[in-house]
Amino acid sequence: MMTTTIEEQVTEAYDRIARRGDLIRLADLRDELGETVNRHLLDDALRAMNRADAAHLVPNSSQGDLVDADHWSAVRVGSLMTHLISIR
Repeated sequence: MMTTTIEEQVTEAYDRIARRGDLIRLADLRDELGETVNRHLLDDALRAMNRADAAHLVPNSSQGDLVDADHWSAVRVGSLMTHLISIR
């Protein structure tokens, strides 16, 4: 039985809901992944993907547009809370 890494699960979930390069909400990505991945492990994997340029995590420039799900789904990268992801 082959197991997939969290990074592979993230990429597969992203590909199901977006085209490569699209900027999507982390809340939508988390919804697509469901409860299959531990939150802390997922956050660590997303930060690692960002550092490796496998993904790009950015804050939402329209902070007033954020809803509770966006705040809950955010990933801290350095001093920034990021709400969006793109994968190339």
